[in-house]
Amino acid sequence: MKEYTKPAWQCEHCGRLFSHKANAARHEAACRKNPNIEKLCYSCKHFENGDYNTEPIEVWHETQSVHSYSVTKNVQQNRCKAMDYMLYNPFHMEEDFRETLEDEGYKPMLTINQGCEKYERYDN
Repeated sequence: MKEYTKPAWQCEHCGRLFSHKANAARHEAACRKNPNIEKLCYSCKHFENGDYNTEPIEVWHETQSVHSYSVTKNVQQNRCKAMDYMLYNPFHMEEDFRETLEDEGYKPMLTINQGCEKYERYDN
């Protein structure tokens, strides 16, 4: 049995330990096991991983000044076979990029907490 003399904080999703509460809180908000973040698609049999198949998408950025600019980003072509549409993972993605993808017909991946009516667990 291990006895700790210093206080520690533990992520309720993955069990990782932290010596500072602020670090634990920051980690928990971005933990891959967090049901508000973890995407159902990655464990669904209807998910078709685009792997290295990418599509260039031009993203326009509006700025406070008069100048706007565009950047071309490569988007992995993940697809839901059950719903027949392209998917993207919105985690850590800029708002301009999300809007552009949705204008192009992409849908955001759903989280465990959101659920999906077509979800079927992938079993090897």
